[in-house]
Amino acid sequence: MAGKSWYVALGGQRVGPLTDDELRRRITAENLPDSTKVWTQGMEGWTSLGGLPEFASLFRTGGPAPSGFEPSTGMNRGAGAFDTGSSRDDGSTSSRPAAQGSIIDRFFPDELPLRFKQPHRIGWRDVWGGFALGFDRNRALVALASFGATTLVGGILFGIALIAARVTAVLALPFVVAGAAAAIAISFVGLGALSFQAREKILEGSSPAFGVALAWARQHAVSLALTPIIVSVTIAAPLIVLGLLGVVALIPYAGPILTGLIFGVHLALGLATVFLIVAAALAWTFAPIIVAFEETTVMETMQVLFNLVRSAVVRLLLWAILPSMALSLVAMLVMWVGMVALSIPVGITGGISGFPSLLGMQMLMAGGGLDMVQMPGGSVIGLFPTGIWIGLFYASLLAVVMAMQNGVMALLYLGARPGNDDLISRDTYLARKSGGDAA
Repeated sequence: MAGKSWYVALGGQRVGPLTDDELRRRITAENLPDSTKVWTQGMEGWTSLGGLPEFASLFRTGGPAPSGFEPSTGMNRGAGAFDTGSSRDDGSTSSRPAAQGSIIDRFFPDELPLRFKQPHRIGWRDVWGGFALGFDRNRALVALASFGATTLVGGILFGIALIAARVTAVLALPFVVAGAAAAIAISFVGLGALSFQAREKILEGSSPAFGVALAWARQHAVSLALTPIIVSVTIAAPLIVLGLLGVVALIPYAGPILTGLIFGVHLALGLATVFLIVAAALAWTFAPIIVAFEETTVMETMQVLFNLVRSAVVRLLLWAILPSMALSLVAMLVMWVGMVALSIPVGITGGISGFPSLLGMQMLMAGGGLDMVQMPGGSVIGLFPTGIWIGLFYASLLAVVMAMQNGVMALLYLGARPGNDDLISRDTYLARKSGGDAA
């Protein structure tokens, strides 16, 4: 069955398509049990990996199949919304935690859904390796496609909104909402694909191809796009309660017990608001990374994110200071290089269509009121290729910066991830890996 595209049932979700080599790497790296269900075109149904001759030799031990699991739907028969499997035999948590009784237990479970088998410890110096991930060709292509699709779709919808606004503002509102929603969804699917590539790059040493990464991101689009929005919306909950308590405070005399209780509730809600604000700020960066590394649902992503804020926000902030400053400097350098590089096609265009045409276009953009149709020298024809070149050039440079930023944030997440400090160092891991390869 060499050369086929495989789909794997992991953590209650269908992962794929994967090539033969990619599936073998995941079996080895994640120590998948032989009971793991897979499917490829030509099979009548989902089959255990241990029953396939081409993969059977890769297993050390077998594990029991999750009770009631149906890979075709990714759901468990008779299971709750948060009970979709059992833990893997390698000790990592591949199950979805069972639904708890209280809201606190629901968002802060004792066992987090951490499914990524991190190979080695990430220190603050290792975070700088994320810059190298920006120059990976596959990742740069995904970043460029994400940036371009977001700009194109959002631009079209917002342009329609501007046209509709000439009729009535109410008519423009749906297009504005649709444009914002489309831009968020596309950008976060792109960030999820980038994060998936970063995960595979860290784990396997090579990033998946453009199509494989986008296919994975589409399968997890709901978790990627909705998690930061939902976390941001939750900020309103304690604020609403604080507003209601403000009405209670208008009571002339509530008594010492009720007054003390109201003060305590105000303090707790204030702390909760600060916590959620920090979580919302981090969600727009780390939610796609969490989904990519842990393959989590919306609720599970929020669980991991809230634990990150509770236990490692100080490390995240301190470790991010210098890389963030460096990223800003890189972005400024990219803009400067872009300006220098763009002077070449602008000069050529000016020589062809006439520099007065370019000057007229500049005055038009500044509100000079010139009609571009009346400008001499065929300036419209000359300016179109210049505009296309400028857009593609800057989009390519920004794609590299975007891939760098995502790589740095992915390594930051691993550095703050529970259990990171207990792992072996990167040098030890590489030494063992090279020794194993030599053997």
